[in-house]
Amino acid sequence: MSIEKFIRNQEMIIDQLKLLRKEMNILKCDLKNKNENNSVEIIDFNSEFIDIKKKEILKSLKYHDVYYDCKILKKYYLRNKDNMPIMVINSRLYKYRYNNKWVMDYGGANIKNILCNNIRNIYCKYNTIKNYNDVNIFILNQEHIGKISKPKYKNQLFKEFINEVLKNEK
Repeated sequence: MSIEKFIRNQEMIIDQLKLLRKEMNILKCDLKNKNENNSVEIIDFNSEFIDIKKKEILKSLKYHDVYYDCKILKKYYLRNKDNMPIMVINSRLYKYRYNNKWVMDYGGANIKNILCNNIRNIYCKYNTIKNYNDVNIFILNQEHIGKISKPKYKNQLFKEFINEVLKNEK
């Protein structure tokens, strides 16, 4: 008797799970349609994987320059002028969107770290020996990636990026 009850309960649970799965798929479709109709994409400014084509990343990496590093960041974070994840309040006060909330950053220390971590991580992902015929290019790229963590470079990248933000705010 208990085995039959157990089997009936198991079948009820399976039926409920199937219903939940159907409802979930309907909600996903509704959300997908809603997102397609609403073209405003909200970008959080946090440590994440920057989704840009490998070809563009490798092209920027070969120049070993702040300008090209900033170009990658600009392409990802500043692609929508109406919905930028960073605001410049004044020369020492910034706001950035994190988990759909605006966070104040005095002096830009958090922004500097996030920018440098993101560009370093994306470069590390694509800078592999198999992408190059010459090992020396790989080594030069690794040296550049190491330089990104240094305070002087962080400040340069930050200034370049904030200038791009200011251009887009106008």
